[in-house]
Amino acid sequence: MGDGGPEPAESLISDARRRVEERAERLLGPQRVVKINDPRALRALAHEARQRVIEVLYAEQHARTATELAQMTGLTPSAMSYHLRALEKWGVVERVVDSDDARNRPWRAAGTSVQIDTSEAGETVRDVMADQMLGALHQRIRAHRSRPAADRVGSVTLSAGDLWLTPDQAERLSAWLENAILDEHESGWRNEPAPGRVRMAFLWSLLPDPLPGQSPNPTSDGTGSA
Repeated sequence: MGDGGPEPAESLISDARRRVEERAERLLGPQRVVKINDPRALRALAHEARQRVIEVLYAEQHARTATELAQMTGLTPSAMSYHLRALEKWGVVERVVDSDDARNRPWRAAGTSVQIDTSEAGETVRDVMADQMLGALHQRIRAHRSRPAADRVGSVTLSAGDLWLTPDQAERLSAWLENAILDEHESGWRNEPAPGRVRMAFLWSLLPDPLPGQSPNPTSDGTGSA
């Protein structure tokens, strides 16, 4: 019998989510999730350059030096080293200890993905992190407008719409997107630079959007509570 506290995390994982995680393990190997919920760690992550480092190292799963990461963010190598040490403190990145060059030792992701829990962080930190993600999106959109039409093939600047979904359907839709990426892995693709490839950024959001006066938690008939 439960004590009224939160359910165990395992019981909250849907079948669709579990199948995605099992498939990722099969295709990509053991998945190591770095969980961040300490408000101090979240404040340390709420920095544009650090967010970029996390995106690169976790997406590519390849080690990079501070100099390489500095070139991606417009910082000096010494400034990047400072940010990397801050991320290392909270277990987000780690040094490659078996590198041949001890003076310019590469850094790598401490896991295969980052799970951020902002529930205890306060509104200010949550807003800063959201603003950074949306600000980066705005910058990419502005840069995209200046590209020749031939270079915009395959890109989607923004796509928005409304879907009336049950929670299970929303979960399956999210799983479908992750499965589409895993399909590419299964075909032999790896998320790394290669001839003819361009780094493509995506930002996925699926949120309840109740009508004015309607509860975000629908009743069994889908109309929302009064």
